Amino acid sequence: MNLFFNRTKTVCRVVLLFVGLALVLPSASLARETPETTLATVQQAIDSSDLPLFEQCVDINSLLDQGSTALVTKLQKSGNVDTSSLPPMLALMVASVQNPEMAKQIKHLLMQEVGTFARYGVSSGMFAGKHTQGATPKGLLAPLLGDASTGRKVLKVTGKSVRDASGVTVPVTIHDFGNDRDYRVKLHLEPVSDSWRVTKVANMHELLSRLQKEAADQ
Repeated sequence: MNLFFNRTKTVCRVVLLFVGLALVLPSASLARETPETTLATVQQAIDSSDLPLFEQCVDINSLLDQGSTALVTKLQKSGNVDTSSLPPMLALMVASVQNPEMAKQIKHLLMQEVGTFARYGVSSGMFAGKHTQGATPKGLLAPLLGDASTGRKVLKVTGKSVRDASGVTVPVTIHDFGNDRDYRVKLHLEPVSDSWRVTKVANMHELLSRLQKEAADQ
């Protein structure tokens, strides 16, 4: 499996890890509503295919920005990559990533396409196990992302939450029923008005490396 194909799917999978949450988080007092309540609403949004409600609780763009930045950085550090087996569009993207201006455009494309895929997964009910037969994910890169696990995810707290100036970070394990694997994630939430919102993954680089290795082993 080629390098770019694997890593593009990796970004999508990081986003998907937060799409089927059944969560129990420790209480915190940085906002009137606890993280538990907000994340219960995330589950409600997934189960009801309510994309607007989901985006109130999860900053998809922030996660996409973080993941895409990490992906582009990895590609740049990889240097020249054999693109002979890639589709023309992907070959051009990989060959161009060393150019700073092109790298920005590639990052923007990844954010747009993976975001389209993730949002479709919520709104269509695909991430809740209610995907309509015959329906297909949307986006230019959807054929490449289509085999990313869309199984249900169950998240469990594995340690004590740590507060900082912007919010709280909680170590969790996400079990993916699509591949029957567990993922250790440090999930960061920030208070928004009287609620909370998932804004980033504190151990993003570690998670990307894990998912990249899994993709390469397939």
